[in-house]
Amino acid sequence: MTLPLFRQEALEHQRTRLWGEVILMQPLSYHIVTGLLFIVILAAGLFLASQSYARKETVSGYLVPEGGLSQIMSQRGGIVEAIYASPGDRLDKGAPIARIRLENMLPSGVSAQAELLDSVERELDDVTRRIETLPDRQKREKAALEEKRRSQSAALTALWEEKGLLEERLSLARTTLETAEDLAEKGHMPARLARERRETMLSLRQSLVSLERETLSAQAALKQTDSDLGLIGYRFDDERARLAERLEGLRQRKSTLAQNSGYVLTSAVDGTVSGVFISVGAVIKPGVPAAAVRPAGSRLQARLLVPSRAAGLIATGQKARIQYDAFPYQRFGVFTGEVTEISASILTPAELQTPVAMQESFYVANVALDSQTVPAGGQHVLLKAGMILKADVTLEKRSLVEWLLDPILALKGRV
Repeated sequence: MTLPLFRQEALEHQRTRLWGEVILMQPLSYHIVTGLLFIVILAAGLFLASQSYARKETVSGYLVPEGGLSQIMSQRGGIVEAIYASPGDRLDKGAPIARIRLENMLPSGVSAQAELLDSVERELDDVTRRIETLPDRQKREKAALEEKRRSQSAALTALWEEKGLLEERLSLARTTLETAEDLAEKGHMPARLARERRETMLSLRQSLVSLERETLSAQAALKQTDSDLGLIGYRFDDERARLAERLEGLRQRKSTLAQNSGYVLTSAVDGTVSGVFISVGAVIKPGVPAAAVRPAGSRLQARLLVPSRAAGLIATGQKARIQYDAFPYQRFGVFTGEVTEISASILTPAELQTPVAMQESFYVANVALDSQTVPAGGQHVLLKAGMILKADVTLEKRSLVEWLLDPILALKGRV
């Protein structure tokens, strides 16, 4: 018996099948859900294609003037004696900032420089006083010499008158002597009287000689007084010149002692005092900054210390978002700038002293600030050199699609 090709049940089912096409009925909710899913997928695609992802690097830094700060350093150590400038003061080039005293103590505990300066000061005062009194002294001495000359002239006149009288008496005595001797020879007068007349005549001659000697002395004294009167101006001019020379020598000595006892730190540029790092009475060491001056007209810029691991993609023109430690961003917001310069060589913490502690090598990037002030309390507060900051530097911008596909693209590049 031959077996049929199909089972009997299959043949029966074929004979009794429905007429027409089978239509699968789906609920309306299925269409709504499908549409919503399509819209969500489309929106997500558009979002991924239109939105970008910014890759940032956060680095530390501080504010510096574009031309750098002028560091005022001491070349010699000493003790700060006085401070003449404060932060914010405007200074001209050469203006004093502080005076530094050099100490050399004697066994008695007194400063040797101070003792020498006091001695020179006393000499200066003495010489100055003598110079100031010279005109009065000259006037008084001239008046005294003129009075002396008048007295000497009067005395000399009296001597001449006395000499004239004495000469007359001597002439009379000679005549009397001649008469007496003639009478004595004739016996009309005792010889004793003639001898007395001779003694009188000799006594008068002796008095005349003495008077002539006094007259000569008086003439010499008067001549000397006239000479003193004529030379008094030259004598005081000479004394004035000698005192002036001594005064100049004392001033030079005082200047030398002052330089050896201390010196003044001055500003090297026109600008504004950014900071004073010393105090009166403190010991200052050579080569250590005592103050910093921001040059006039210079703008502040942010100096970023970029670790070597983050420096590869940083380039000029990139934007930076800056947060100042002195102005919390929660209250004052974030500020912006643009990278203008990047150092070509790497630096170590030992090669560049910075207010920011660095534990690794770094590159230096300068950022031009969009604003030199911070709005606070209705006013604009000026930024100051040395302020610490943090900055987010935008290294690159990519769409979210590129960001999602980056691992695949990177894998393809390696293959």
